[in-house]
Amino acid sequence: MGPSGLRSATVGVRDADEDRPEQQERRGVPYDPGSNPVAASPYKDLRALDAEILSIGLPMLATLAADPIAGLVDSAYMGRAGSAQLAAVGVALSIFNTATKLFNVPLLAVTTSSVAKATGEAKAAAAATAAAAAAGAAGGASGAAAAAAAAAAAAAAASVAQARAASACIVLAALVGLVQAGALLAGGSALVRLWGVAAGSPVAEPALRFLLVRAVGAPVTILMLTLQGVYRGLQDTRTPFQATLVSNAINIALAPMLIFGAHLGAPGAALATVLAQAIPLGLMGRELANRLPLFRGGDAAAGSCAAAMVAGGAAAVGNGSSGGAATTGAVAARVDGASGGSGGAGGGGLAAGLSSLSDVLPLFRPTGFLVLRSLSVTATYAVATTLVARSGAAVTASHQICFQLWLACSLLADALAVAAQSLMARDLGAGCVGGARQVAGRVGSLSLGLGLLLAGGLAAGGPLLPRAFTADPEVIRLVSGEYL
Repeated sequence: MGPSGLRSATVGVRDADEDRPEQQERRGVPYDPGSNPVAASPYKDLRALDAEILSIGLPMLATLAADPIAGLVDSAYMGRAGSAQLAAVGVALSIFNTATKLFNVPLLAVTTSSVAKATGEAKAAAAATAAAAAAGAAGGASGAAAAAAAAAAAAAAASVAQARAASACIVLAALVGLVQAGALLAGGSALVRLWGVAAGSPVAEPALRFLLVRAVGAPVTILMLTLQGVYRGLQDTRTPFQATLVSNAINIALAPMLIFGAHLGAPGAALATVLAQAIPLGLMGRELANRLPLFRGGDAAAGSCAAAMVAGGAAAVGNGSSGGAATTGAVAARVDGASGGSGGAGGGGLAAGLSSLSDVLPLFRPTGFLVLRSLSVTATYAVATTLVARSGAAVTASHQICFQLWLACSLLADALAVAAQSLMARDLGAGCVGGARQVAGRVGSLSLGLGLLLAGGLAAGGPLLPRAFTADPEVIRLVSGEYL
């Protein structure tokens, strides 16, 4: 970008930044939320806020409910295969979750936040661009042309910023998934023994075989989770919901065929899960690649777009449209900044994703408490499973049933957490602190209501639930005692 382009970009950034809420407040100008709904501070209509929360939360509720329901179905299948098989799945899942969730949960949070932040910044920039373009359009045909060019450049800036964040998280997820797979494959036998399963136990062999199959699919699991985080950051919960429905439909259909038809037992359940995740992962990845310029060397493309917009702004100045010049200059700077500068090495493929890691890795710094939370939760699960595994197959099977029931209920509450994270990151990215506070308060109230509803449902279904998973009278007796 030449000196004239830099001057235009600098002027544009200054003019556009004056339209941000905090800048207007410093100048004593009351901020008009109608000019930028994304950055409106605070929400003045509670119904509109509820609608935004529910538009994300309800599809995500269905998405999050689908996985526990599929887990419950698998547990029901394994319960019919015998208490030893069900106990083996419980032990192997505890090992797999302990080894993977410690990093998967922070990665999901960082992915959602980084993409949502880019989305919020892009929407705020688009609103400022629209306002400046409207002023520039008053200059006549040249101003209108500059406004149209600025709108196109704003869309390009948003796409580049979102693609950089998504690409970096996907590359990081793939690398971590490979490490997880290698560690589980190498240490599977030792981990099963560490979880309290003796070498000669009827639980040991099916648990190890289940774990090894899931270990091979560890990269698939973390990549699918990461793509869900990308879509959450884009405020698109419909696509992950549809992918999850496809995944669980495949899992429910394949599991009985592999468990009973192919006589694979517990490893058959693991294979069904891996295959059921791989197919929708490919569909989600293809859809995302069509939406964003992933791994395509966005630096060079964005730099060319920025240069074109600066040239368009200079032409608008020549025709007397200073507003159009400021607008295109601002957008050019945003495109160039989002891409990391047009002068860098563009490149594509894996290199482009690796070059974007510098944008995402700093976001892991404040996730220490999240890692500590994940460590505490997974350690608690692991200790509980280890203790019950030493007490026999029936006790381990009853623990697996109770754990799946509890997990199904607890994950439902994550739907509101996802809505809160996505909307708050978007509002903070748009400079709207007041709106983020309102989202947090409202989600807290809705969470209390959901908790009371789940408690009532569990109390009402208590006497019937154990029989849906097993016909073993000893396991039913133990579940009935543990349930309360």
